[in-house]
Amino acid sequence: MVSEYNRYSSPYQYVRKTVDLKVTDNTVEIYSGSTRIATPNRFLSDRKNQYSAHQEDMPDRLRISPWGDVRMNLGEVISRLEAQQAEPARLGLPFDDRMQRLVDYVYQEKHNAKIQRLIRSARLRFPQADMQGILYEGRGLNRELLGASTSTSTRVSSCRD
Repeated sequence: MVSEYNRYSSPYQYVRKTVDLKVTDNTVEIYSGSTRIATPNRFLSDRKNQYSAHQEDMPDRLRISPWGDVRMNLGEVISRLEAQQAEPARLGLPFDDRMQRLVDYVYQEKHNAKIQRLIRSARLRFPQADMQGILYEGRGLNRELLGASTSTSTRVSSCRD
């Protein structure tokens, strides 16, 4: 639905159907007949061409992004594109390959930043610890058991004291 140059979402069942809008100071109420179907927050009057989309308004097949909660902004893509153009070897690649590498790079950077943020927020005692740093000697740890359970991403189903 469009109101004052801004777009507001409503449940997908109402696509291409006539609805009524009631614009208040803070919300845009969307009605189908006498039934209110959505009440998104209204954008400030100086904001134009903004989008208000809600996951619950989308069909099930579109609700979950294939990238989860990763969103790329144009600035990140442009900065990577500029870096890519500075590399002469990349300019010879077809456009599709260059774009794929660009998106992969930006996605990986966002994923890595998320992992680092989660590690910091966990306030781990040893945030840089990894499996290669485990000291097995004199601790009664079975290297093969730990290596097999962690390398295959399975959990140990039983343990013995």
